[in-house]
Formats: sequence, C-alpha cells, structure tokens
Amino acid sequence: MPQAISWKRRLKNFLFIDLKTVAGEPSLLSVDSRLQRQWEEKSRHFKSEEELSAAGWYDRRAASYAEFGKIICIGVGGLFFDEEDKPHLKVKLLSSDDEATILQEFLTIVNRYPPGELTFCAHNGKEFDYPFLSRRLMINGLPLPPALQISGKKPWEILHKDTLEHWQFGDKRHFAPLDLLAAVLNIPTRPLE
Repeated sequence: MPQAISWKRRLKNFLFIDLKTVAGEPSLLSVDSRLQRQWEEKSRHFKSEEELSAAGWYDRRAASYAEFGKIICIGVGGLFFDEEDKPHLKVKLLSSDDEATILQEFLTIVNRYPPGELTFCAHNGKEFDYPFLSRRLMINGLPLPPALQISGKKPWEILHKDTLEHWQFGDKRHFAPLDLLAAVLNIPTRPLE
C-alpha cells in the first residue's frame, strides 16, 4: 500500500491555473481552408436568437474551442512554505504572442513537481482549462505532462480540483463565473488591468 502524502506536501503540489484564450486567427477568412470548412459545419449547430454567419460565429466563439483558438496567457499559482512554516501563494503570469513559448514555460513549471503528486485547480477546469490545455499541447507537438494524462482514468484517480464543480453542489446546469463567486462570498479581488 502506498504511503500517505503529508498535508504540507499535498499543498505544495497544488497548482492553480487559469487560461485566457483568443481565436487562433483574426478572422475566419485567415483560417486554413480545411479548418474553415470544419468551422462552417460546426457553426451550423450553434443556436442563437441572432442569425449569424459562420464568420460571425467565429468572431464570437472560436476562442472557446482548442481546435480553432489559442492560449495567450496562463496564470499559475502555487504554495510555498517559509522558514516559519507559514504558507504563501506565489503567482506567475505566462504570456506571449507565441503560444508554443507559453506552453513550454508552463511545462517547465509543471515538470518541477513529483510525478503523480501534482494537483491542478481551476474554475471550470474540468470542462474547459484542462481539456483545452491538453489539446493545445498536442496541437503544438508538445508532450502531455503526467498530470494531464487522464484519458482512461477513473474519476477517483484524477487528483484535479474544479472550484465551479464544488460550487455547483451537483447542479450541472448552474454556472457561476469566478468573479461572481468571489463577490457573493465577499472575497476581495483586484481588477485586471
């Protein structure tokens, strides 16, 4: 039987992440013709009160799909303990015009953690951040770190946390943005500049 990991080590191996994404190209006309056809097919299934063209849907929603979007920023935060054993949060913002550079930097950080012990935490991470990040790593020809190799695993084998899932309390239809959650719980935040 594997030995239990101490609470302090577990906290040290906890990494908060948040992705910011944009459309992969400035407009649908700039997208490779093969992918343009795929987007046109996909956008036929979008429902809205507005009648939008494939190009209009691209402008509105391409950033939400890893096949058509890209990562422009990853916020990462982790805990460390000082000499007095007090935890402190260390935050780093990875951003660049070159997505591969951001992803390489992210992998450098992630690979510092012991295999099998890293736990990611994100708001809506299970539905967005973790799959989007994994897909973009693959699209860029980069390796999936062990912490993101979750295909085929049972839910209890995946260590990752999702603050939205905890807030939903089983109600899968309920979505609350992180800013709303912080506001209703009276957690102070700083506005993004």
